[in-house]
Amino acid sequence: MELGPILGVFPEMDAVDTLKEEPEWLQKVLNVELLNAVKFLTTSQALSSCSESKDVHGRIVNLGEANLMLKIVSTLAEAGFDEDEIGVITPFRAQVNLLKQALRESDLTRVEVNTVDQYQGRDKSVVIYSCVRTSADVSTRDILNDERRLNVAISRAKNKLILLGNHVSLRIFKPFAALLDILRSDQIVEYKD
Repeated sequence: MELGPILGVFPEMDAVDTLKEEPEWLQKVLNVELLNAVKFLTTSQALSSCSESKDVHGRIVNLGEANLMLKIVSTLAEAGFDEDEIGVITPFRAQVNLLKQALRESDLTRVEVNTVDQYQGRDKSVVIYSCVRTSADVSTRDILNDERRLNVAISRAKNKLILLGNHVSLRIFKPFAALLDILRSDQIVEYKD
């Protein structure tokens, strides 16, 4: 895999040295050739580590997605990418809290993390969208069925959009099914435990 193109969009990064030691999934996700500006990192093969669960207050979170987000952000920061140009979006407030905590514990405090509604009107060079849901047992009124919210989330990225989630489970939501139908197969990257 050629890593050089990431330097064209993110010239401040020392991407070649940083990424050559990283797992293949991360190299694919962070490749920013124009054809790779959108990547969907699917966790469908990592159900043991990337399933939704409930926090102590009974709210939906996904610790596995939080860990993947942290790996992506820390790799970008290690490579010299400006944390202020990274945004993380999720539709669930409990996941926002989990993501903020993970970033704070890793001293990555300048990365902006918010819900979709709180992100409206702002954009970042890199946006990571944590979908959270992996269960087929969801309400038709679930927030992930809101096409406008998905549109806001995916339009916040100036250069790179990375979606994290179980693409198989997300197909039950009409907006995600439509999005997944237009992605090329090489835009969907498998993460495995």
